[in-house]
Amino acid sequence: MTPKIRIPAQRYRFLRQGVVLTGLQTPTFTKAVAAIQDIHCHFDREFEEGTLEEYTRDAEGPEEVDQLGMWNRYFTPAHEAKDMQVMPFLPGVDTAGVLRSMAQEDSNWMYIHTEDNQVHYYTTCQDTAGDIR
Repeated sequence: MTPKIRIPAQRYRFLRQGVVLTGLQTPTFTKAVAAIQDIHCHFDREFEEGTLEEYTRDAEGPEEVDQLGMWNRYFTPAHEAKDMQVMPFLPGVDTAGVLRSMAQEDSNWMYIHTEDNQVHYYTTCQDTAGDIR
């Protein structure tokens, strides 16, 4: 059975997954966030005015808590993908087949899932010797 999709196809490009990191006000994390802001300022001077997105926190929460938000879209507009290959969704990402059916729903392939859209997940486990891997 194909899952029913309630999102209009033109909004597929906004679907994303992400993670927010917080350093819980530790000095090391605060310095890292300040360095990222400095890097952004350096790039801002190198680009034509208004072409680089403004630096934002990308996360909700108290202003005094440093946070880094990272996001990745599930789909790329096909006209931007040029020579990119369509990739299957990795195991565990689309267990119900909803995203796959969204990509297949549009016969024009307006949006595709490429290698740039993939997010690899890693976990830690303890081996028989007790080492964390």
